[in-house]
Amino acid sequence: MSRKFNAGYYVSEGFHSIFTHGFMSFAAVCMIVACLLIMGSFTLLAVNLDNTLGDLENENEMLVYIDDALTQDQARMLQPKLAQVDNVAQLTFVTKEAAVAAFKAKHSDTTAILNDYLAAWAGIGVELDAVYSGFLGAPEQVDIIRQVWEAYPDALRVVDPVMADHGKVYPTYTPELVEAMGTLAHGADILTPNLTEAAIILGREWEGADVDEATVREMILELRERGAKNVVLKGIEHGDGLIHNYVWGDSVDFTETTNAKLPYMLHGTGDVFASVLVGGILSGDSLAIAIERATRFLELTIKATYSYGTDPKATRFAADFTADAMVVSAKQPDFEARGVSFEPLLGKVSALLG
Repeated sequence: MSRKFNAGYYVSEGFHSIFTHGFMSFAAVCMIVACLLIMGSFTLLAVNLDNTLGDLENENEMLVYIDDALTQDQARMLQPKLAQVDNVAQLTFVTKEAAVAAFKAKHSDTTAILNDYLAAWAGIGVELDAVYSGFLGAPEQVDIIRQVWEAYPDALRVVDPVMADHGKVYPTYTPELVEAMGTLAHGADILTPNLTEAAIILGREWEGADVDEATVREMILELRERGAKNVVLKGIEHGDGLIHNYVWGDSVDFTETTNAKLPYMLHGTGDVFASVLVGGILSGDSLAIAIERATRFLELTIKATYSYGTDPKATRFAADFTADAMVVSAKQPDFEARGVSFEPLLGKVSALLG
């Protein structure tokens, strides 16, 4: 004989059991809640990760740089071919002019505040042993460099006219800035152009990195005639596996230094060269010794970066600093694009010239 279903009975018995077995009921409810929370949290995490990875896949970008020798129309002709590459969803062509404008917008122009620095220095009686100029961002900054020269007439004037390499002017340099940079040759105690920069200053055509000694002498003499007291001409190649640098001026006879040309390039090596050169001179080195020091330092820097064979005792300065600095550089992401990094070891710099 079947018993009639009574929902109220079952509900009342259920509540009665909860209170009769209070602790076990509480534990069961807690376990259910904990399981729901754990499963829910993992479900939410999985959904969020899936959505995030999907967004990253959709936002993945790759920059493709076109040979600067191509015209804009020739560069645009490559766009259909690039669009056929697998997984390319969208392709945007950016002109060189637009890229330069974006670069300048991203990096602040400090021209307006440089005079404030000069005024602050004058206000507290700062004296400078040297004025070393390199990469500049506007023609007006050249005028400010000359103001610094006038404010500190006894300071060593070192000009590294950073504006071009391998026959090409850097994209951020306007014709006005290139012309203004060249005028700094007049009045420089030491001018350190590479071969491309020297050709631009002199209004010569770029003929490649392989020039003979007669041409080197001629170019240095022309730069000295423009007002540079001493000239360091860098980056000459003769296909002999060496980079040739030449110095000639009021303080040194015509001298050549060489270092091995390695199949690698690091950004900032020119800055390191000029910086070591200035540091050597201010520490009492002759120009010839400072040039040799800078050349050897630079060679060891690149060699140490790639564990290239070299004798750390080959020079009288602290080569271990160079090796340590390059270890730091090599551990950084994309170090070849970021360049030389020795900031964590600045405490050892003073030992180089001690």
